[in-house]
Amino acid sequence: LENQELQWFIGRQDQYSIVYGGFNCFEFGNDHATPLNLDISDSTLEILRSRLLLLHTSESRNAQVAVEEVYKNHKTSNGQKAIAELTSCGFEFAQALQKEDFDGCAKIIERNWNAQKLLAPSSTTAKLDEMYKHAIANGALGGKLCGAGGGGAFLFYSHDVEALKKAMKQ
Repeated sequence: LENQELQWFIGRQDQYSIVYGGFNCFEFGNDHATPLNLDISDSTLEILRSRLLLLHTSESRNAQVAVEEVYKNHKTSNGQKAIAELTSCGFEFAQALQKEDFDGCAKIIERNWNAQKLLAPSSTTAKLDEMYKHAIANGALGGKLCGAGGGGAFLFYSHDVEALKKAMKQ
């Protein structure tokens, strides 16, 4: 409906996530998404969850501007580099999680964020960049922005979530 009725061409990954629920990894094609068969235990997911901090940014951005940048940039050399990186991050994350390589997962999350910014520079702002640097300086091993415009949230991975939360509040 977003694509057809509103002419907001901002992806379909959220819709698939809602329909399938839980933790999934999808292979996307032009007209399909196929969930991949993964064997990741609830206890592994709980360990990961316990090391994540989701932090609302209060920094508003226009999601449609970022989408327009993606359309403009996707065929450039930087855009192709970013898309290749984004494509590999999802499956590599699932593989790292299967191995319980949580620190590896954090680095993949960071790679995803860097590729996202390369593809659509308006995904970030000076304030968001400062928040990210502060989080890394205070124990986050990686992170990325989640959500489109209207504020969004940073997702950070840390061995000490409470210390990171305290540092970010300060």
